[in-house]
Amino acid sequence: MQRMPLIAVLAAAFIVFSANIGGYDLWPPDEPRFGQVAREMMQSGNPIALTVNGQPYKEKPPLLFWIIALVSLPFGDVTETTARVPSLLAAMAAVYFTFQLASRMYGYRVGLCAGLVLITSVLFWWEARSARTDMLLTACLAAALYAFWMHHETKSGRWLVAFYVATGAAVFAKGPPGVVFPLLLAIAFYWKRSDERRALRLGWGLLAIAAVLAVWLVPAYVSAAPSSSATPGHSLGLAENLYRQTIGRFLLGVSKPRPPWYYLENLPLNLFPWTLFLPWTVWFAWTRRRENDAMRLLFCWIIPAIVFFSISSGKRAVYLLPIFPACAILIAYSVVALSDDTQRTWVRRSVGGVWAIPLLALGVLAFPLGYFAWIADTIDFDLSFAGTLEKYELTVNYDMVRAAAVVTGAALIFAVHAIVVTARRQAGAMHFAMAGHFAGLAVIAATLVLPEVNTLKGASGFCAPLRQLSERGTTYNLYSVAFSREEYIFYAKHKHIPYLVDEWPIHAPPDMDPAEFIGQLRALGSALRKSTGPVEIADWANITDAEVEALRAKSESVFSFAKAKSPLVDEFKTSVGRSVQEFAQSTANSGPTFLIVQESDWRWLLPFAPELRSLTLVARAPVGSERVALFANAAGAGIALNGTQ
Repeated sequence: MQRMPLIAVLAAAFIVFSANIGGYDLWPPDEPRFGQVAREMMQSGNPIALTVNGQPYKEKPPLLFWIIALVSLPFGDVTETTARVPSLLAAMAAVYFTFQLASRMYGYRVGLCAGLVLITSVLFWWEARSARTDMLLTACLAAALYAFWMHHETKSGRWLVAFYVATGAAVFAKGPPGVVFPLLLAIAFYWKRSDERRALRLGWGLLAIAAVLAVWLVPAYVSAAPSSSATPGHSLGLAENLYRQTIGRFLLGVSKPRPPWYYLENLPLNLFPWTLFLPWTVWFAWTRRRENDAMRLLFCWIIPAIVFFSISSGKRAVYLLPIFPACAILIAYSVVALSDDTQRTWVRRSVGGVWAIPLLALGVLAFPLGYFAWIADTIDFDLSFAGTLEKYELTVNYDMVRAAAVVTGAALIFAVHAIVVTARRQAGAMHFAMAGHFAGLAVIAATLVLPEVNTLKGASGFCAPLRQLSERGTTYNLYSVAFSREEYIFYAKHKHIPYLVDEWPIHAPPDMDPAEFIGQLRALGSALRKSTGPVEIADWANITDAEVEALRAKSESVFSFAKAKSPLVDEFKTSVGRSVQEFAQSTANSGPTFLIVQESDWRWLLPFAPELRSLTLVARAPVGSERVALFANAAGAGIALNGTQ
């Protein structure tokens, strides 16, 4: 076996995927949640009953959380690096199986090229450094695809066992999708080949997977429902989750409803830059569709999956990540054939010329955009303790300019190189040049650009005052008001108490349809947030009576307008007002207490309870698309300032 190509591919994968992998925060929505689930597993010592914020977590199976916890164990806690390492390792495993399968089908040149295509496809690169379940699923399914092919070639029972073990691992990684891809493959590949299909023993294999899954699922059910009184609610949660994750997502799109042609638009973008070879690859593969079983295998892995997920109303780009290894092999096979074809140099030159265009555009635009970000309006970040406000005006500093300059220089150099390679008579190395260019830009982006994006997207800096208290072992209460996000739990290292998150303090009238009731409440809440947004607040640490009155006037205008459309307005106003006032009083009079709240929510809360202004502003910053504030009562402000309980 020629090991050098494999070693080279895996080394390239490690460099590209691991660059600065822990150099920025876990980003919502999934990364902080998954990191927190793994952390709570480590804290409880219970790998069966998954929790987040102390509540049962039923969205995903446990494999990723087990691996994150295992990687984090030597370090004592989950970090950005330990949360992402499982995806890094899974991506390298997917590259390994892709290389092996491509090499066995078409030789080591195609195996090497397939590995490089996979490493430098934009979505695959991104998921390889993200703490999510999709790359783990892809690695398991890449192993299943390789085992399926080996079983088909050798008829060996051990490869059949390996196929079902990998499929079972895929189910533990992400649930039903772990079965969907192999099942579609088996049906399509052995269509009209009943004897070979029976040799797969699909029924027994799926039964074995279900039995192994039950080994975790049953204890998880029992652990999460310790009492008979809790069981019915938990049963409903499991049933609801099963609906949401399978039937609901497939038929109704409860997650991300998209049109049927979504993947025809999205898949080429996510394969970039290899999208540039797609016209050639599609023609090349289609003309050889009956060439042999190897081509049949790739078609039967890719096409049924695209059709299946296109029929589904719920669509996300990552749902098709498991077909990327097969796509990489098809692209590599066609590209290697193209590089050997002396009659079609115009195709290679066309691809090279087109590839130089986005590189030139990036080189021309990166520095002006970075400089503009540097001189743009300052980002307010307010810190105050015990009523004394210190205002820090943080600009996007010279690091942004440096990052933009490096991106500009690299992109222009790569563009010139692409033009030089294209101008050569054969341009046979164009695919290697593209892989190198993308890899270089990916490492630069991970090292210099993503940390700058993190200044606007990450929650770690905002949560620093809370995290310091948690690490000192200080006891305090933490409320998340009108919204609940796991990044604040993760970076505060403290569970929070949701307030006005899941439901409003109002009961549905007996004669109103529940769906209509929920819809009207959501509409009222949304109208309140929008109406108070335009009111100017000069100093968030000292909101004036006039500003509160302006907020109240906006709220009253919403209630007056909504009365003609909803019978809930009066009760909504009374019930929410009473609840907010009680919350304000209990918060002020309790022990050390902190509130995390979005500014858009604080605006409509203040007219209900102006006494909330007595709370001390501890921190205020943009986190993602929202500006978020951290408030403390007198006891909380005292410990934040003095570091004592």
